[in-house]
Amino acid sequence: MDIERLKQLGVWKRTYARLRSTVYHPPSTVFHPVYRLPSSVYGSLLTTAFCLLLTATAWGSGRADAGTVTASKTGRRGDTTEELLVTNGQVGRYGGRLVVTQRSEPKTLNPIVAVDSASREVIQRMTGDLIHINRESQHTEPALAKSWKVSHDGLRYTLDLRRGVRFSDGQPFDADDVLFSFEVYLDEKLHSPQRDLLVVGDAPIAVRKLDTHTVEFRLAKPYAAAERLFDGVAMLPRHSLEKLYREGTLDKEWGLATPPDQIAGLGPFRLKKYVPGDRLVLERNPYYWKADRSGNREPYLNELDFVFVSSQDAQAIRFQAGESDITSGLSAENYAVLERSRQAHGFRLYDLGPGLEYNFLFFNLNDLSAKGPVEISRKQAWFADVGSHRPRGHRPPRLPGTGCLLMGARHARQQNVAEHRHSAATRFARDCTPTSTVGRILLER
Repeated sequence: MDIERLKQLGVWKRTYARLRSTVYHPPSTVFHPVYRLPSSVYGSLLTTAFCLLLTATAWGSGRADAGTVTASKTGRRGDTTEELLVTNGQVGRYGGRLVVTQRSEPKTLNPIVAVDSASREVIQRMTGDLIHINRESQHTEPALAKSWKVSHDGLRYTLDLRRGVRFSDGQPFDADDVLFSFEVYLDEKLHSPQRDLLVVGDAPIAVRKLDTHTVEFRLAKPYAAAERLFDGVAMLPRHSLEKLYREGTLDKEWGLATPPDQIAGLGPFRLKKYVPGDRLVLERNPYYWKADRSGNREPYLNELDFVFVSSQDAQAIRFQAGESDITSGLSAENYAVLERSRQAHGFRLYDLGPGLEYNFLFFNLNDLSAKGPVEISRKQAWFADVGSHRPRGHRPPRLPGTGCLLMGARHARQQNVAEHRHSAATRFARDCTPTSTVGRILLER
């Protein structure tokens, strides 16, 4: 597996992955790499970068997004022709299980209402979208829609869907499922987090079925990034959810206690079992709509296990002991421990460059002076003073669990703040957390 492939896997998050050699071809390669994938701060476990690979190729079929061949591979399942997306990468072999440690349990498996990262990380492995953004090139690529056309005025997008695609329960996917999905996401009563993304020019996207495999989307005004709106919008099974939607209970469905055979998606994996407080196990989706260049249906992995480990230290210990294959959000201290023990434990570390995501904090600036505690009012007065917000040369307080505040130097450089402030911020970044390799890398960027 080359470094370019690692970059494709890691463009979003800083993850540390140990991959079992049984996943790869040839089988004689006994090598457990730790891929240090880039990130600012751990925002979501993989929607964590390793999931870019899992969704597309299940760790082994080469470049699935970057380098995807949008050719239609025609096969037969009964009397239904399948148009599979053929990936142009290294051919892998079937088998194996990938164990991922995750610090919190998902709250739901419902893509309509999920907002927490733990839920979305699992859901993204179980669902598919119409058009996908290649996380390495940042270009849009075909997914469930094999092609699309844009009208001259930029208001109409016509998507041609793949024929023969099936949900993980074996039921067919077509234009009716697309119409149903967007009807659900745009329903204000459901408060789906996707809704705001599907409103352009103060009007929701209008969806119209042209035929069984052709759908037209109409925008209120031209929008340059319109085709990117489809990325991450999971297509829903109308055959199993429409009745629940009409009854008004859809936002409460697909909880963690839902039997696996009642959840259907278009992702590379489907639910196998959930053990509260311990793990959630996904199994290979036999109907997945991607194949490698030799015609083997992906993914190659039999199972993907999300194991719940509450602390960073425990995650690092499990990884070092070989009990997990992927861990994310490692602290600088734990990273340093892994770096020192990499040769003894047979894994490698790679710096794959900057990530694309960002993290931020919200401060409550509502006026609470009349009814709030005196201490809160005093702190809010500090925020009201514009001069208090400027970069300072002194050392700011640390936030629990965040390590040192590294972005001050970078922000100062971008904003052309006075040199003495930039220098002070740089000195602080160099001084804090001396063992932080991650800090040094970010600082030099």
